[in-house]
Amino acid sequence: MRQARTPAAIKRLVMGASISFVILGLLLMITVRETLSSAAASRQAVAASHDRISRLDALMAALLEAEVGQRGYVITGDESFLEPYRKALDQFRSAIVILAHIDPKRADALTTLIREKLAFIADTVILRRERGFEAAASTIRSGRGKQLMDDIRVQLAGLEEEEHRELARRETLRAANERIERLTIYGALAGALTVVGIAGFLLRRELHFRGLAELKARRQTDYLRATLENLDHGVALLDSEGRVVEKNAKLESFLTPSPGAAADAGLDPQIVAAARAGAPLFKVVDHDDGRFMEVRGSQAPNGSYVVTFTDISARRRAENMKAAFVSNVSHELRTPLTSIRASLRLMVGPLKADLTDRVARLATIADRNAENLLKLVSDLLDLDKIESGKMTFDFAVVDLNTIVAEAAEMNRAYAEARGVGIAVGLPASAVQVKADAPRIQQVMANLVSNAAKFSPEGGIVVISVEKGNETARIVVHDSGPGIPEHFRSEIFEKFSQARSSDSTKLGGSGLGLNIAKAIVEGHGGELSFDSRPGDTNFWFTLPLSTPDRSNAEQLAEV
Repeated sequence: MRQARTPAAIKRLVMGASISFVILGLLLMITVRETLSSAAASRQAVAASHDRISRLDALMAALLEAEVGQRGYVITGDESFLEPYRKALDQFRSAIVILAHIDPKRADALTTLIREKLAFIADTVILRRERGFEAAASTIRSGRGKQLMDDIRVQLAGLEEEEHRELARRETLRAANERIERLTIYGALAGALTVVGIAGFLLRRELHFRGLAELKARRQTDYLRATLENLDHGVALLDSEGRVVEKNAKLESFLTPSPGAAADAGLDPQIVAAARAGAPLFKVVDHDDGRFMEVRGSQAPNGSYVVTFTDISARRRAENMKAAFVSNVSHELRTPLTSIRASLRLMVGPLKADLTDRVARLATIADRNAENLLKLVSDLLDLDKIESGKMTFDFAVVDLNTIVAEAAEMNRAYAEARGVGIAVGLPASAVQVKADAPRIQQVMANLVSNAAKFSPEGGIVVISVEKGNETARIVVHDSGPGIPEHFRSEIFEKFSQARSSDSTKLGGSGLGLNIAKAIVEGHGGELSFDSRPGDTNFWFTLPLSTPDRSNAEQLAEV
């Protein structure tokens, strides 16, 4: 399904359509204006042509009337017959301007002829006044006036013919401009309607998809609301100021109002502060009614802050019961296992000569299993001490070289039984650290035995000590297959073992590295590793001994 545009996208779409409409409107207005202007000019030119033709006709009529008036005056001697002659003089003056716009050459010839014609009329009028009828009539009968009039008719006919041709051309142009004008107007209207239609269609489509998206969002909101209300957790959505903007009904059962809590939801001030800072939050709240609440907070992608409350009371009780059971069972098992192991050590030691081969073999197996079981019990007791915070360390200034050398010797037999050798590289001078020697031996035993376990037959476990300015670094190297990528993040977790047939075959409780890490960190050091196939290094650091620390500072509790 196509996603609806955001309000900002719709706004941009509308603005784009509006701007396009305005630009198209301006272009159409300019086009229409130019077309109308051209059409108006054509109409004016046509009207001017008609006017010039009318004036030429009027000029010819005036000359004819002047000639008639001339003859009437000659015959009668009445001055009133000269009025058409005088009007012809006025029309002649205005006709000269019109003639110049048609054809300058024809206009000059016609002007000369008209001047001569008017002069001829003037001469006959003067003769009539001064010398009488016969003198004027004799001049008229000479045919000069008729010749001039015929020449004028020819020139006027040529001018009118030319003007009619120009008029026809302009009429054609005017008709074409009027067609263009109509087409332009129709095109402008069609373009405007098209733009409006497209914009309306796009807007309607966007609104349709937006409506579908809003419907989908409402359904998702209803679904999320139903999911939230059916969760067995309290959930709250906070804004950047730590105010609750959304919550489910289950939340109320998790809240315990306290001084300084948020007034709108009874939230702890630490939660409100985390929401304002956008910082992750994890805490366990011990309620007065005996309940334990796990509170987690994190920043959501939209900038809001999500807080979840989980009742872990049942889980805490189960963990406490398990811890108590493991602790009690481990203590109860340790004493009889120690006695059994002591008896088995006698059987596989001084008394072995008195046993049959089959019994001796079974006693050896039983001794090895008892050793493993006793180690598991010891690991469980150490784990209980770590989790309860009761593991103590008896710090003393010791030579780390001695501890490492002893650890190598203690685990050499174990390694050789697997066809693996042990090599040790130590600094020439003593490396003094303040440490609990037996606990560091425990860490070394775990790392060396693990290296021997995973080394190929014929391989060598290399133990080295490096002395720095403030810390010493102990490295245990093996050439085994390396630590699987998927297992690296959980290798120091309790009961963690790599999921492979080899790890199952090699055994182990999965507690050794977890305990070793706690011991090293209890000494103020760090335990980590670097691994790739054929080259794995487990290393840990210990602070070097400083002479100014008192003996009282050498006892710590984790």
